[in-house]
Formats: sequence, structure tokens, C-alpha cells
Amino acid sequence: SYTGLPGPVRRLFRLLGLVPGPDVSRDGVAALFGGASSDVGPLLDRLVSAHLVGRAAVAGSERFALHDLLRLYAVERGRAEDPPADRAAASRRLYDWYLHSADATARVLGPEKLRLGVPVLPAGIRPAAFDGPADTLAWLDAERHNLRAAVQTIVAGPDADSTADSDAPTAWLLSDALRGYYSHRMFTVDWVVVAGAAVTAARSAGDLPGQAAARLSLADADNRRSRYGPAIENYRAALALMEQAGWVRGQAAVLGNLGVACRQAGRLAAAEEYFGRALAINARTGWVAGTAANLVVLGRVLLEQGRFRDAEQCHLEALTLCHNVDRTQET
Repeated sequence: SYTGLPGPVRRLFRLLGLVPGPDVSRDGVAALFGGASSDVGPLLDRLVSAHLVGRAAVAGSERFALHDLLRLYAVERGRAEDPPADRAAASRRLYDWYLHSADATARVLGPEKLRLGVPVLPAGIRPAAFDGPADTLAWLDAERHNLRAAVQTIVAGPDADSTADSDAPTAWLLSDALRGYYSHRMFTVDWVVVAGAAVTAARSAGDLPGQAAARLSLADADNRRSRYGPAIENYRAALALMEQAGWVRGQAAVLGNLGVACRQAGRLAAAEEYFGRALAINARTGWVAGTAANLVVLGRVLLEQGRFRDAEQCHLEALTLCHNVDRTQET
């Protein structure tokens, strides 16, 4: 079946062996192949007709997948027929597509979250575009297992098939982009696996902001599961890394999260201290939204301590700042 196909169709079959997850969308195939979706459509149809590729729908999205034995055959043919540099470039295009599409989802689902910056979009990569939260979540649900597999494949290291040291930042950048999605859906197993892999990748590369963001993600996962002790430990580790990296706004964000975790653990005095430190940094940097968020939860801490006038003042200040943020966004 394989040898009877035209050259471009055989090449696409070989490249599909590089897909890290269980399936891939038409747009993902286009990124892997290095063309447009309209270019790969006829090639995919030939592979489906030859029973070398299966077509299905996942979360309302058209997906393509290889049977396990056919995947092994595709990998075997790829190693025999394609130069390693070509295979690595194809994987790089797919990872770039995953990263920039996931980055677009994060800007829809959690625009207020502090995040790492992603590299400039490479030429020829067309990331997914979204109309709103529902569309965004549908894409993430369809790609969920593939995104996790991409991070795990990258972290396996340059000895793995068609990966390179240059792919490593994608592991912690993808983890950072998916933090809001995992929190929203409560996919805590995926969350811990991906964030833990990101910590490993960033530590191996010596990237302090990457390590800090990944530890922050692990802490958030612990906090969402009401594991406040481990959450506080991970937040403190993230804070130390952010201090080493000189990431000042990151320090404020982690201090605020430490305050939240301590409040939920009943450690109100510690929570008040962390919020005070976060507010001091936000005052220096002018981060109005961060200040407002800190004041809201600090007000709850003061209320739970019976300090009603102080709590009222915190909430009034937060309300004023929120009005100012809204006006700034509207203009």
C-alpha cells in the first residue's frame, strides 16, 4: 500500500510517525508537512483511502490517526528515507503550532494571568484562531492528550526521535500556557505531569524563569486540590527562583498566591504578611490589577480576623482600582 503511493503522499505518511500524541488535526498535519491545510487535504484523503490513516471526530474536531503498527512502520520508513534534519524541522513546526495555538487560548481564557513570553511566530506557521471561550475550550479538549504528549516527548531529550535541545523551551512554555485550562477543567493529573516535566526541562536547561513558572504551576495545582502545605512549599520555591531571575512582577504574583494559600490553610497572620509584601512590589511597579486582586483577598483575611474597618477600607480601595482598570481597558 505504501510503495504504490505518490512521493508526497508517502512523505506525509512518514511524517505522521512524528506526531507525539494519539491523533492530529488537519491544521496540525499542515504544520508538520510545511504547507497549508488545503495542500494536505488531498494527501490525507489518499492515505485514508489506502487504509494507512484513520479518520475520526474528537470533541467535534476532525482527527487523523495511525494504528500502532502503522505508526511504527511510518517511523521506520522515516528513519530510513528522510534526513534527520528534515524530520527535526517537521517536529519543530508541529511544536511551534501547538505552542502558539495554546498561547492564543491562554490569552482568551486567562488574560489576567502572569505568563512567560513566547518567541516570535515563525514564518509559515498558522496557529489556531478562536472566536471566544467556548471555541477555545473545544480546541483544548480536542488537543489535550496531544499537548501533554508533546511536552513529555520534548522532555525525553535529544536522544528521542527527532527532538533537539532547541525544543526544550517549548516544554515549559506549553506548561505555562496550559495552567489556566487545567485549572478551569480540573485536569489535575495532566496538570501535575506537564508541570513536573516542565520543571525537569527548565532545570536541565538552567532557565530560571522557566523553572519559576513551572513551580508556580505545580503550586497552583496543589492549591486547587486543597493541598495547602505542598502548595506553600512550591510557591516558596517559585518565589526564590523568581528572585534569582530578577522577575519582579512574578515575585508579586507568587506572594499574592502565597497569601491565598495561607488564608485557605487558616494561617491568617502569614497571609497578611505575604499580601503586604506583594502590595509593596505592586506599588513600585505600578501593577494596578495585581494590587486590586491583592486588596480583595487581604480584605477577606482582615474580615476573618474581626478587623472590620480595615477590611472595609481594603475593599473600598480595591473597588476604586477596579473602576480605574475598567476605564483604562475601555480606552
